[in-house]
Amino acid sequence: MAPPEDEFQALVEALAQQMRMSLNLSGSDPADVLRRGRYRLSRKLRRELDAMLDALARSSNPKLARQVDVARTRKTVEAATAQLKRVNLAKERNLRRYGIATSIAVNLAILVAGLAVLMVWLGVM
Repeated sequence: MAPPEDEFQALVEALAQQMRMSLNLSGSDPADVLRRGRYRLSRKLRRELDAMLDALARSSNPKLARQVDVARTRKTVEAATAQLKRVNLAKERNLRRYGIATSIAVNLAILVAGLAVLMVWLGVM
């Protein structure tokens, strides 16, 4: 069986790779990828990822590496991977575009209605 430090590093790298694929993130440093990708996850998982990033910083020191909880990291990676599988960037992008287009259309309709009311009030129409 691999030492806990090696297993921890492998789990962190696996989660970073999953985030690169699911969220289309770039970067070679797993800590950087986890920091940027954590905002796409739930609040509870963000806290767990923060703890994992702290543990990642501690794992570089041999004496502090003993404090790393590999079981907690394993649970966090499993939960984050399950949540990342549900992320659909194309759908979210399209929904954002539809929301912007809808707000523009509603604002234009309000503007046209206001101009029509103004023209009726002035007697032009």
